[in-house]
Amino acid sequence: MGPFVQQGLLSDFIGGPAYEESGNLGPAQQAVVSALLTAAGVPAQSPALNGPPPAPQVTAAANWFDALSPAARHAWLAAHLPALQAGHITLAQIP
Repeated sequence: MGPFVQQGLLSDFIGGPAYEESGNLGPAQQAVVSALLTAAGVPAQSPALNGPPPAPQVTAAANWFDALSPAARHAWLAAHLPALQAGHITLAQIP
């Protein structure tokens, strides 16, 4: 599966209905998508993704989230996915 498909699937999943309407992810959503792409082996700064570089705060949150164990990322997502999809999670709330 190519990076565009992976990014699209994760963006749709993490962004939820608000992303489907606007096509934009919030900063926390961007950080989680970036971390999950990195965990899947797609470099966050992959030229294939063709997006603008993320803000430094987003990159820092993505790095922290990516540094968690897979089990910890899964547990956090399981507990916070609805709030993340609704855009109610801030960068500071990402472990």
